[in-house]
Amino acid sequence: NTETPTLIGFLEENSLVAEVDKYDESADAVIMMTIHSAKGLEFPVVFLPGMEDGVFPGMQNINSGLPEDMEEERRLAYGALTRAKDKIFMTHAKIRRMNERTMYHELSRFVREIPSHLVVQDSPVRYYDSYTQPKPRVYISDGVTFGNESRPAPKKTAASLNLKEGDRVKHSVFGEGEILSARPMGADVLYEVVFDRVGTKKLMGTYARLSKID
Repeated sequence: NTETPTLIGFLEENSLVAEVDKYDESADAVIMMTIHSAKGLEFPVVFLPGMEDGVFPGMQNINSGLPEDMEEERRLAYGALTRAKDKIFMTHAKIRRMNERTMYHELSRFVREIPSHLVVQDSPVRYYDSYTQPKPRVYISDGVTFGNESRPAPKKTAASLNLKEGDRVKHSVFGEGEILSARPMGADVLYEVVFDRVGTKKLMGTYARLSKID
């Protein structure tokens, strides 16, 4: 819209425009944004997921050993909490898949620092404080055990774990495809499969339930 448009000018102007600038307060919709983007805004209800040590605060800040790094994360957490006028829901996962690795994270220290009389738990939460308590026993055999809580693991099928590179297979959702690689991972196998309709997917044999096409 300028008389002498340039690429640099476009990028400079575009960098100042954020999606949050288009926020319509009257819209009947859920708004998703980063904590940084939410600065200066308030909402009746806020959902804050990923409240786990290693996610928020991030592992880099935990391992740095510098108090100022953790304080910066703590200030960011405070900023997120104070975006809520009435209620804030904080969630965390016992198991999280990150960078192709299964991670077991503790409840975020920022949640544990909140006075207990200010927190309402919808369901019992079990976590271990790494500073005062031992790590939970976590193992996979006939089931998955976290401390004293157990649940059955998906039943393994021999067919889904005995496939090899080059095999043509069928998936209940993705359809037919060909195995590009098969990599053992503990008691399971990670398959990389190129499907005819949806492209390449990485699937764990225990859960994928792939069937070989003769």
